[in-house]
Amino acid sequence: MASLTNFMNDWASISRSSDDGDLPVVSPEINGVSYFPPELDAGGDPSGGGHGSGTERRDENVISKRLVFEGSKIAALKAMVCEEVENPTRVQILTAFIYKAVLSAKYSATGSRPATSLLQLINVRRRVEPPLPETLTGNIITFFIASSTAAEQREMELCNMVGDMKTSFEEFCKTFPRNYRDEAWSSLHKLHAKESMETWRNPGERSVYTCTSWCRFPMYEADFGWGKPEWITVPEAPWKNMILLMDAKNGDGIEAMVSLDKEEMAAFEQNQELLSFCELKTAAQMLSPIA
Repeated sequence: MASLTNFMNDWASISRSSDDGDLPVVSPEINGVSYFPPELDAGGDPSGGGHGSGTERRDENVISKRLVFEGSKIAALKAMVCEEVENPTRVQILTAFIYKAVLSAKYSATGSRPATSLLQLINVRRRVEPPLPETLTGNIITFFIASSTAAEQREMELCNMVGDMKTSFEEFCKTFPRNYRDEAWSSLHKLHAKESMETWRNPGERSVYTCTSWCRFPMYEADFGWGKPEWITVPEAPWKNMILLMDAKNGDGIEAMVSLDKEEMAAFEQNQELLSFCELKTAAQMLSPIA
C-alpha cells in the first residue's frame, strides 16, 4: 500500500498546484482496508494471471484487437433482445455479443466446444450498503460468474446469453453487496470469492474468459491543465481471453479491446455477424483515434 499511497498523494498535489485555480481540491481517502479487511482475501484476484488460469499472462501467441461500436449499432443489438430480456444494459448486451463471437471462434479454431465460464469484474462502490465514500481510492472490485456453457453445448442465442448475464448480475446484487458491515458478510464474501476464484485458477478442461467494463467512468472529464483528452484507450488487453469495454468520447459508442489466442483471433475477426455491428481496428490503427 505504501507505493499506492505515495502515488495518490503526488497525484493530489499535482491537482492542487494548477496556476489558474480552477481545478478542484482532491482529497482521496486511502483507507480501503478499514472497509474491507485483508482477512477477506480469497487467495488472489482475476487480474493477476498465473499458471493454469484462463487469463494467462500475455505471450507471443496472444493478439489484441479493438472493436468500435457506434451508438446506433448498440441500439440495434438491444432491439434484437429487448422482447426476451427486459431492459438489459449496454455492457450486458455487448459483453454477450462479443462472448458469443469468441465462443464461435474457439470452435472454428479447435473444432471442439469445451465448457466455458465468463467472469465479470464489477465495481462495488455504488452497490454496497451503506454506500462507500466517493473519494475512497483503490480497486474496490469483485467478480462473479456471469455466464457458463456446458461442454459440446450448441451455440446459444444472443437473447439467452444476455438473459443469463442479467440474471446472474441481479442474483449477485441481491446477496453479495448488502450490509458489508455485518459480521455474516465476511463469510458470504469468502464463499463467493472462493467459488469464483476456483473457476478462474483451476479451470481444468474449462475455458475461462474475463470481462471488465470501464464504461461510465468519467475519464473524458479529466483535465490536468492541458484540456480534456480527445481519445483514451489502452495499447492492448493485458491477458489472454480478456474483454475490456470503454466508452467512446461521444458517450454513445463503446470501444472493446479483445485479447485472444492467435488462431482464435484469426477466426474471430472473420465473423461476419460481428463485423456487421462494429468496426475492427488493425494493429496499425490501434493508436489512431476514432474518425
